[in-house]
Amino acid sequence: MGIAERKEREKEQRRQQIINAAEKVFFQHGFEPASMDMVAEAAELSKATLYSYFKSKEELYFHLFKRGETILMQLIEQAITHTQSFSDKLLAALKAVVRFRKKYKKYFDVMEYFMSVRQQKPEIEALMKEHLREEQCQLSLWSDLFEEGKKQGLVRDDVNPLRCMIVIWLMFTGFLQRYQLVGKNLKQDFGLNEDELLQEAYQLILNGVLKK
Repeated sequence: MGIAERKEREKEQRRQQIINAAEKVFFQHGFEPASMDMVAEAAELSKATLYSYFKSKEELYFHLFKRGETILMQLIEQAITHTQSFSDKLLAALKAVVRFRKKYKKYFDVMEYFMSVRQQKPEIEALMKEHLREEQCQLSLWSDLFEEGKKQGLVRDDVNPLRCMIVIWLMFTGFLQRYQLVGKNLKQDFGLNEDELLQEAYQLILNGVLKK
């Protein structure tokens, strides 16, 4: 290995060290209370060294967003690989999102927070625009699923794959996010648990896109 390659590897290792430290800080304290000073201390680096790798805590938080997004997409891809019909694939994908929320709740919260404040924070909006090209690949996974369903004659002819996918994504992730806040009250007031509501959500989604 040459000197240039070794330096590049060491630089990437340091970047990952910083991101790992930031993950601990953000997961423990949340985005707003966390600071670059706290990340530098957790990474055992000077603040100057930290800023030579990352310009802001928004940029660091964005890397956690991308980590979570990568994990989620891997879960979805693995889930739909083992299914055949459109209905099974769609349900498998939705259930993968639920597993992600349960197993990687911190990442789920990072992603939801990031999306909710992107237009309020110019730094985050700029990072998201740079990320848009990568997002296109992830959007295509969902839209391709609906295109496949239409070819199978299962999905309504008037369904626009991209628009439908976005609506389902917003509705479903919104439900998961909201349930975290009101789940206990729904159980106490109406005797409804999360599994029962999820089954209802799955059925409503399928009924909305499948041919009668």
